[in-house]
Amino acid sequence: MTGSALAIQGQSLTKIYGSGNAQVTAMEDVSFALLSGEVVALLGPSGSGK
Repeated sequence: MTGSALAIQGQSLTKIYGSGNAQVTAMEDVSFALLSGEVVALLGPSGSGK
């Protein structure tokens, strides 16, 4: 898609659930850029925090 405009961008995103010994890192240092018109799907098991 040459010439498409940037629709949304995320940089260095991290999501942590819980705290202390119960802490779970769901994603760490994730970056992305989506252009206008692109189609994206988030996949994962039920209850995974999508």
